[in-house]
Amino acid sequence: GLFVNAPPTTIVETARALGLRTVQLHGREAPAGATAIAPLRVLKALHFDAAGIDRLADWTPEEVPNLAAILWDAPPPPTGLAAAASASNQSQTGGHGRTIDWDELAMLLASKPADPAARHILAGGLTPQNVAQAIAIVRPYAVDVSSGVESSRGVKDVGLIEAFCRAVRSAQ
Repeated sequence: GLFVNAPPTTIVETARALGLRTVQLHGREAPAGATAIAPLRVLKALHFDAAGIDRLADWTPEEVPNLAAILWDAPPPPTGLAAAASASNQSQTGGHGRTIDWDELAMLLASKPADPAARHILAGGLTPQNVAQAIAIVRPYAVDVSSGVESSRGVKDVGLIEAFCRAVRSAQ
């Protein structure tokens, strides 16, 4: 289940109704809110920008015991790119098809103390054509894809999904 700035009670009620054990928080949620929904496991999405990197210190397994992983995504396009992206895309927290700087993320993760409980998921602009390279550089625990396997906005393409999975499996 993916939630953006939902109250903890809504998350817990929805998870219970759907039988979810893990939820993705993709908004401005606070660590205390994530802890409040335990025993649900949490995938916390952070934008790979200065603000997201600053927030990483608050999202550790010590601070949020039910934290399953950090998902790194690209921030929304800058407002000045409004002509290149629709207004609805501007308000979304993900699914923009924008990549992040994989080398910079790899350096950030390498600079952190080795913590077997700290898992990182890579998102942001991944496609069948670039996911193997991204995996080789970042070495994430997992990858997340949305717009990179769509034939048009919101329409998943089975062929692209299959190609993406083949590329992930082939990554070294």
